[in-house]
Amino acid sequence: MSNPSSWFGIHAHDLDRAKAFYESVFDKPLQDVGGNGFRFIIFPADYTQHGTAGMIWHDSNAQPGHGGTTIFFNCPDCAETAEKAVAAGGKLLQEKFRIANGFVAFIEDTEGNRIGLHSAR
Repeated sequence: MSNPSSWFGIHAHDLDRAKAFYESVFDKPLQDVGGNGFRFIIFPADYTQHGTAGMIWHDSNAQPGHGGTTIFFNCPDCAETAEKAVAAGGKLLQEKFRIANGFVAFIEDTEGNRIGLHSAR
């Protein structure tokens, strides 16, 4: 059985601003790629590990913001990562709280997207 998702895309109005935000929050360089009139900012990935990879992108037919889908990023401690998100220009939407398999917190990125943070501690 395979995992239910294979890729994610986070919508952004300003790709440079969004790239700077995610690099600052997660301390990982993102790759700027594109072709055929599209530009994508790709998150680093190890495809042999659990989880999925994704990108930040601009699509004129979609709008960033709170909607029906929430992406959850793994992090060492979601409270610390949420603090980094606020320092990088994001907003804290929900402080860290316990769930069945660890802890979560919710932030808003610089583009207005609601993002989940998940940690074991």
